[in-house]
Amino acid sequence: SMYHKVFFIQFMRTPCKKLFVKCDSKSLLILPQIQKLLKEEKVPDNKIREFIELPVADAYLISYAKTHNCILVTHEEPANKINAKKKVHIPDVCNAMGVQYTSIYEIMRKEKDYHMNLTPNK
Repeated sequence: SMYHKVFFIQFMRTPCKKLFVKCDSKSLLILPQIQKLLKEEKVPDNKIREFIELPVADAYLISYAKTHNCILVTHEEPANKINAKKKVHIPDVCNAMGVQYTSIYEIMRKEKDYHMNLTPNK
């Protein structure tokens, strides 16, 4: 889609320092909702702590995406029977919280007919 093309071009041309944003106070209000969701799903407390506490930013990414209506880009896949108990997976929480997510591979697959020009704008 044109949206994906524009997003991908903007993403690839964005200087790294602009790709990182501080989690704002509005977004931080979503963290307790994520924690409650995980408790309701019977996720062990140690796995909840791993997911929510820094330096892991997964919960912050989801809360920011939800607050600002963003599409979260992740390399993770939804949990399956084999890996479900190892960690909390971003796509599972996104689905439960109503946050859209995709992978960089999915973006590239959708744009396979598009030849990127990564020359910086002047």
